Amino acid sequence: TNSKINLHQRLMENLKKNSKDERLTKLVKKKRKLYHLENKLKNLLEDEKKKNVRICFGTRKLFKKQHHLNENNYKHHKEWKKDWRNKRNASIYCIGSKDETCGNQTCSYYPEKYELRLRVANQYIEKYGRYIIFHHIKFPYGQDDINASLKTYNGKTRGNKDVKYCMSALSYRFLRKEKGWYVHVSTEVKVPKIKTSKWSGSLGIDLNKGFISLCHVDRFGYPLKEKKINMNIYNRRKEQVKATIGDVVKEVVEISIEKNVPIAIEKLNFNKKKARLKEESKKYARMLSGFAYKLFYDMIKSKASRCGVEVIEINPSYTSIIGQFKFMKRYGLSSHGSAACVIARRELGYKMERFPYVNPLGDFNFLKHKKTMYLRWSSLSNIIKNDKFSDRIEKLKS
Repeated sequence: TNSKINLHQRLMENLKKNSKDERLTKLVKKKRKLYHLENKLKNLLEDEKKKNVRICFGTRKLFKKQHHLNENNYKHHKEWKKDWRNKRNASIYCIGSKDETCGNQTCSYYPEKYELRLRVANQYIEKYGRYIIFHHIKFPYGQDDINASLKTYNGKTRGNKDVKYCMSALSYRFLRKEKGWYVHVSTEVKVPKIKTSKWSGSLGIDLNKGFISLCHVDRFGYPLKEKKINMNIYNRRKEQVKATIGDVVKEVVEISIEKNVPIAIEKLNFNKKKARLKEESKKYARMLSGFAYKLFYDMIKSKASRCGVEVIEINPSYTSIIGQFKFMKRYGLSSHGSAACVIARRELGYKMERFPYVNPLGDFNFLKHKKTMYLRWSSLSNIIKNDKFSDRIEKLKS
């Protein structure tokens, strides 16, 4: 017994020492970050006083290569200067206007002929002619939206003169890349009317590491069906991640249209969360540090708006704990499916769920003195935050 007591004391001393070391390392990192931020702010204030604006077209990285020609495989300065000019002149932007021909003064697109006409500057007319015409131009995405923007209607100017207006302006950006020139078109797109209705229920989404959980609830808040969709985005290139998320988003929106229900998602502030990554768990920090999760929310909002599906953001506070305690065992849902169920119920207008004072995890009558349900769930979260999920499941089963 004495040896056990001594061993326990040693373990406690080591734990205290390790926790103290962790706090010190965190403090050093915070001070270092604060030092760098203060220096940045100091430099910005100095530039503002001197009225110096630092702008570098062609990227600073390429600009600095001229000082290390041999290290960057340049034989002489002229070779670097050629790359520098090519990089600076790699894009052209033509801003649009509704009262111009085809919605743009400099660049005009004629969908009947699939022809794009670019106006040449006066100093180059003798060399290239008045216009440079590109044939067989057809956009793989958004061709119908471009055609709708090019439709005209009769209007009047402030001077009461008759004039034709396009439905919306079209702006063109020409980009030169390794394979050649690309053209991008920007225009306003009419958002269709919302087709979904809360009277049919709601579709809750719980975003997790490597997959998402969906839960369809009826208009009374009872779960009808749960579904899990894999979304593996780790150890992949940026293009592969976008393709994977695009497929998942498409499937989610199709389910929403089939059930005629709006989509409920968590309202997450990624900027605030990323500022606290050092204080969060490694799993949660890894989830928030990637751009993919914000990309998922942006893509689902964009896709849903084009298809007439309503997307509502709700407060995600304690959705996992409430789902585990109130809906997981009762309806046979998974842990993440029960969280999605709570998210869907909140979209329908159900407030914070009632707190179960007596349950398999113990008697929580001492939490009755809390004024609101939010504070009660908050207190319970603090009590069981160190418990493993497997331990919670075993206790709920009992």
